Amino acid sequence: MIMSGGGRAVVCAVGDNTSIGRKNEKNELTIESGDTPLKLKLEECLEVLTKYCYFITAVIVVAQSINLMIVIMTAENKEFFGAETIQDGIKIFITGVCILIVAIPEGMPLAVSLSMALSIDIL
Repeated sequence: MIMSGGGRAVVCAVGDNTSIGRKNEKNELTIESGDTPLKLKLEECLEVLTKYCYFITAVIVVAQSINLMIVIMTAENKEFFGAETIQDGIKIFITGVCILIVAIPEGMPLAVSLSMALSIDIL
């Protein structure tokens, strides 16, 4: 057992050419590629958040559509299938799509991985 000091080593073999490599080759060890518990929890959390995002977006689009219908019914100069009304409908649809794109956290696993990697103190 060495307590202090320095030393040098010469590497003669790596990988399958070492004694441990030959043992692993005989045993044919396989590496499991299962998901980690953190990844499973993140996927579960993402499913719930995605459902909430879809629900909230649907509520917003329905509320805007009802508002547009009320405006059409009460305004004298608006036609139901007029150009302005169709533009307003397209704006409502685009708003819903934008909310979904921004709100669904598809990049959350990447963000968690990066934050975990950056939180490790490397000295």
